[in-house]
Amino acid sequence: LNIPDIFKLWFKNIIESKNNIYHIFLRKYKKDKKRFKSDLLNILKIMEVVLKKEPTTLTMLASISTNPHFLDFNTGTSNLFFKLLADFTDKKEPKNSLEKINFLTDFNIYIDSLSNFVIIYNLESDSDLVQTFTNEKEPLNLNLSNLQKINKLDTKLKKVFVFENPSMLIPLKKYDIPLIISYGNPNYIFYKVLEKLNQSNNEIYYNGDFDPEGLIIAHNIYNRFPNTKFFCYKKDDYNKAKSKNIINKERLKKLDNINNKEFTEIINLLKKEKVAGYQESNIDNIEIFIKENLGKKA
Repeated sequence: LNIPDIFKLWFKNIIESKNNIYHIFLRKYKKDKKRFKSDLLNILKIMEVVLKKEPTTLTMLASISTNPHFLDFNTGTSNLFFKLLADFTDKKEPKNSLEKINFLTDFNIYIDSLSNFVIIYNLESDSDLVQTFTNEKEPLNLNLSNLQKINKLDTKLKKVFVFENPSMLIPLKKYDIPLIISYGNPNYIFYKVLEKLNQSNNEIYYNGDFDPEGLIIAHNIYNRFPNTKFFCYKKDDYNKAKSKNIINKERLKKLDNINNKEFTEIINLLKKEKVAGYQESNIDNIEIFIKENLGKKA
């Protein structure tokens, strides 16, 4: 087998230990050698992509095998995929559909084009759908199915303000600014929308929560769009946003993976205070920043 380098030691341990996966391999090999080899190589190729945690859909991953149903739930190839991915990443193997969906979400994999959506507001587009909502001054839950019909996204302001939580929409609509809002951890369409706005030479402004997960989101956005402007990430913002929700040691450890100097002050504050802060509580400072950015008096 032409096994990708990343899996060679792990694969060798499976064979030498003769564990449960080894016996599954042996059974499938004896049943149909040619098919087993093909299925296993396809799964390993898919796993190699999955481990990069690039947002994608299950169907797109399955297409690596040239069979769009290769990863359909409860098929033999899908079951083997979940078993191997769980073993390689030291995660609990998901058994039912809900567990599998949650498991895939950890790797930025989404099931279909309709459930993968992002809130957009006041964007310009070659799409009549987007323009209708913009003209009516209404937010749109844009899904992947919609996005496939859109070539261009833009703004009149040439700036877009991006937030982590949907609750930010209500207080900020009155400024009539272009908005992108995710539901916590950004999904595939979130990044695709930002890509289109970036291609139209829009400045991206981002604000999220003051907790390890929120800063990881901001860090990931920076890695994809290094020109992003992160605003309201100062000590005063954290103090206004602070809650009583304690961050445990395990979650705080995640902060060690963030090397963006932009967040150094906040990371140090989180490690010291050990409590999370939420952007909704910092709405006053956020509104001041937006007014100043629009050239209006605070």
